[in-house]
Amino acid sequence: MSLHRHSVRIAVALFALWWSVTMGWCWLAFADLAAAPAWLARTQAICFGSSLDGLPEPFGWIALVVGPAGMVIAFVVIFRHDMQLALARLRVTVLGTVAIVVVVAATVAEGAFVVGRIEDGLALRQAERTIPVAGEPMPEGWPRGSGRAPELGLLDQHGTEVTLASLRGKIAVVTFAFAHCQTICPTLVARIKGAAADLPEDVEVLIVTLDPWRDTPAALPAIAQEWRLGLRQRALSGPVDEVNRVLDAFSVARGRNPQTGEVAHPAMVAILDADGRLAYRMTGPAIDWVGEAVARARVP
Repeated sequence: MSLHRHSVRIAVALFALWWSVTMGWCWLAFADLAAAPAWLARTQAICFGSSLDGLPEPFGWIALVVGPAGMVIAFVVIFRHDMQLALARLRVTVLGTVAIVVVVAATVAEGAFVVGRIEDGLALRQAERTIPVAGEPMPEGWPRGSGRAPELGLLDQHGTEVTLASLRGKIAVVTFAFAHCQTICPTLVARIKGAAADLPEDVEVLIVTLDPWRDTPAALPAIAQEWRLGLRQRALSGPVDEVNRVLDAFSVARGRNPQTGEVAHPAMVAILDADGRLAYRMTGPAIDWVGEAVARARVP
């Protein structure tokens, strides 16, 4: 009898450990860590990826599902009878009933939180695939992202490094272009500058190059002059690998012709809020959409 009671206690202890770890694991996968310590955000990115819609990347879903599911199967196979006895004993005591209610309530609450985050992420993906229609206002229900924005770590035309930390407390409008572009980029840069003319003074406009092979940091002063960038409007570049890292982190689709150096790309614009979150990401937005997105990003 004593041995059987001991096995029941082991089963309960293991269940408590598994439940606690799983709850923490799920929270880490979906929590908004934009304003959290950098080490915690890095942990989330390492374990589950750093998708811009706030959802785990494919390997993150595997880590999220396989581990907890494997433990559930192990409990069913090894400790099913012990857990049934433990549950029966807990039900007949006040403390045991309270423990059961707490576990169920916490599980349901976190389940609702996870479902909500998944719904928000899927809505954000759908919105980012929507091409704005000229003349139409930005919809009221346009979903807002809450994930941490990708790190920049690039140089501007003044030789100053631009990082998320340096932008803290400011709204940033980030777009992507390159100096030799004769198609999309001139219109995109002009559109962003037109939007910037009506933006508050604490809004930064950042244009990340798509062609770090030619748009080197040394070339940025001339590029900024060619684009006639004003105050708080900066062109960014750096080593080729670093620029490509930033472009990949922002999920900028692109294709470079190695013979001509031309880069095919969308007219993408991202809005970073004052806490370093990627609030909005749009393709080909109208000028008034940029201003409206900046205004909405100001609201916590």
